[in-house]
Amino acid sequence: MRIPPFYRNSNWQRLFAGMAVGGCISWVIFLFMFGVMQERNSVIMQEQANKIHELQSDIKIWQDDYKELNEKNEEMLTIQKIKVELTNYEKYEIKDSQS
Repeated sequence: MRIPPFYRNSNWQRLFAGMAVGGCISWVIFLFMFGVMQERNSVIMQEQANKIHELQSDIKIWQDDYKELNEKNEEMLTIQKIKVELTNYEKYEIKDSQS
């Protein structure tokens, strides 16, 4: 049994040539569409990276302000001076009320 000689029939030649040309055209279309999608995705990723950087800098500013306010409040809450005055210092034989 032998394979029929398709190379002699012009209809088969046209079919195979059309398949080859169609494959090449479809591959070019695929590459174009893939390139457009990749470019769009890279632009979106760059915008997201810029937004993330901006938000991180905003967070840093808020954290610095929050830290500064905490330090001020802590300073205000720290006991600056203690004054003790004894009322019955004579009863306990202490020389003055300020001791």
